[in-house]
Amino acid sequence: MKNIIRALTLIILTLTTMSACRELPLNGDLDAQWQITSITYPDGKVVDPEGKYYYCFYRHTGQLTGLDGLKITANIVYEGSSLSMEFPRENPWHLAPWGITCPADTPTDQIGYTAHFTVDHLSSKTLVLTTSVGVTISCRRY
Repeated sequence: MKNIIRALTLIILTLTTMSACRELPLNGDLDAQWQITSITYPDGKVVDPEGKYYYCFYRHTGQLTGLDGLKITANIVYEGSSLSMEFPRENPWHLAPWGITCPADTPTDQIGYTAHFTVDHLSSKTLVLTTSVGVTISCRRY
């Protein structure tokens, strides 16, 4: 009887420890790595990034990555169909490969930028974002 109680106590302790250390995603299906499949600009121009650029979201952090080793980190706020990415240490002109464009009057030496998106579609396999200037970014879960 003592062995059964000890075994059950050990199992409960192990399961409790395992579940307590796991941080679950806050943003549902958004929390994942997304490969950009196309970028459509307001003038109708469509760019195929050929699988070179990615968005990665987890909890309150977003990261833009490229196959060239470039990584840009952002703080994110995701509420319903609204997504904001704050880049506190980045020049906004460096965000163009991910479809994030800044207004033409933005100084070229500016550091720090906040990009605003509308989440047009989100499922476990696809993500479609539209920036505040009308650029549509289509992604697939990677």
